[in-house]
Amino acid sequence: MAVASKLAFSESSNGRLIRLEDITTPGTLIHLTPTTNVKDIIHLYAQLLVTATSRTLSVEWGGTATLDIMTFSLGSGTLATGMLKIIDGFPLTTVSGLTVRAFATASDEVFIGGYVNRFT
Repeated sequence: MAVASKLAFSESSNGRLIRLEDITTPGTLIHLTPTTNVKDIIHLYAQLLVTATSRTLSVEWGGTATLDIMTFSLGSGTLATGMLKIIDGFPLTTVSGLTVRAFATASDEVFIGGYVNRFT
C-alpha cells in the first residue's frame, strides 16, 4: 500500500517562498525528486511582487528542453490578489531524480510557493 506525505519543496527553507533570481534557462531550482522510486504530485503557486507591470513565468518540468517548459503570464496587480495557482497536482515520477525549475522575465520579482504530495 502506498504511503502519502505532504512536503515542502526540496529547495524551500522550512516551507518558505522561493525567490526566482534567474531570467533564463536553467531556472532557479524549486524541487528535486529523490533518486528512489516515488511519485511526487506538485502544487505550485506564484506571486508577482510588483503591481505596475506584468511578467512571464516559465516552469521547467522535469528538464530544460523546449517541450519541458510551460509558460504563464502573471498580470499586473497580482500582489493585490495574492498567490496564483500555477500547477494543480501534476505528477512527477522518477527513479533517477527529476527537477522543477522556474525563471521569470525579471529577477527577484516573482516568488514561488507550494507543496508536494509524495507517494512511496
